[in-house]
Amino acid sequence: MADLDQALYVKEAKLKKVVSQRDQDERRIAQLRNEIAAAQEKIKRRQDTHNAKMPEYKKIIEQVDAAKREITPEGLKKVYAFLEKKSAEPVTFLMEALVGLLQGKKRADTKSVESYIKQHASFMIGVNRVEFNRIKVKEISVEETLNQLTSVYNRQLNSEEFASFQPLRKLLVQMCLAALYAHDLADIDTKIANREAFIRDSQREIDKIDTLLRGIEVETLIRDDYDAYHGQQMTFFKDRLAHINEQIAINEGKLKNFDYDFFANL
Repeated sequence: MADLDQALYVKEAKLKKVVSQRDQDERRIAQLRNEIAAAQEKIKRRQDTHNAKMPEYKKIIEQVDAAKREITPEGLKKVYAFLEKKSAEPVTFLMEALVGLLQGKKRADTKSVESYIKQHASFMIGVNRVEFNRIKVKEISVEETLNQLTSVYNRQLNSEEFASFQPLRKLLVQMCLAALYAHDLADIDTKIANREAFIRDSQREIDKIDTLLRGIEVETLIRDDYDAYHGQQMTFFKDRLAHINEQIAINEGKLKNFDYDFFANL
């Protein structure tokens, strides 16, 4: 019986281990499903934000295009002539910031400004080449530029003295707004993509654990059948052994009295 008890003990220990692993895996699946649900909710909120921003962004792009049309060859010649003769902080800031944005920098130098505005065609090529979603708004301080245009230099740039610069101011303001909106939209898209990747990875982990759980079920059933068969075999042989031992004891008892019984009958 000791062997059978030991086998049952081992079986019970293995079963406890299987049940513990199953519980752990099922808790992990539940956790992942909760995290997936939370990620899906975040995606929905971000998509709603993206959809809400999109019409305003399109409107700003239209305003950028309208501002471009106000930049005429004659107007740009006046700007160039003004800068050849005079220097004023508001317009210096405006032109260095505008050309800097076209170059992907915070501020352009004087030589670059002169080169960009010398010819209307080349200036417009530079303007049309800008991709707002590729502008590094933090590195070139786009928001700071916009704040200075609309607060620090706003009144001066809207004065009669700098009237020829007003179309360029309008263009830079709209381009700054477009860059900021494009950055926000791209940031939302990145976060949505990251959440979608997280959901895919989590679902793959769930599928993997689920497959392992099904494997544990099959293995457990096979082991249970084997253990049951093995236990039955042990019981059968123990019963047979007990019967044999009983017969041996009976025969040994008979053999003890064999000589006496044999000679007593002679």
